[in-house]
Amino acid sequence: KRVMEVTIEHPDDEMLILKREQGSENFALQTLPEGRKTRSEYFTNQPGTFLADLSIQDAKSQENFTYPQDQVITAIKTYDGLVATIHSAKIDNINHASLSFSVDENLIQAGDSPQEGIVIGEQTDASPNVRLEAKNLNEKVRNWVFIIPQSKQLLLSKRTEELTDIIEEESEVSQ
Repeated sequence: KRVMEVTIEHPDDEMLILKREQGSENFALQTLPEGRKTRSEYFTNQPGTFLADLSIQDAKSQENFTYPQDQVITAIKTYDGLVATIHSAKIDNINHASLSFSVDENLIQAGDSPQEGIVIGEQTDASPNVRLEAKNLNEKVRNWVFIIPQSKQLLLSKRTEELTDIIEEESEVSQ
């Protein structure tokens, strides 16, 4: 319930934006093309779960790593101002991702702490403020590229056609 918005940018300029109103269970596709309808909430909610139960394997130094041109850039923004930016790509059939965390000062409310912090590695502080949370997360992930499971890579690379269906014309349905 903490994630407010997910933006997925593909190298071919396709951009997918999902937003959830505070208190709502479901995300809505903001970039719905004309002539298409959202497939189901099940599909639109999936990308917002990327950071939940994130399992990271095998870290490589980012210093000697170059993402290919077909990398996908995903931004996950929370209501309390934490922003996760994930660069990801499949290279030699292996899913790679690097993470960085920042803060959207416009969303921070003084003194607010997240209900549930994002945990990567061992939990050190049960309720950090957002700035401290971003700092702590960056200390764990900075300068590293990680191998992530296929299930997580699929969340980062969703495309509009995976989340939508073509709207059938009335005349086609009645025939």
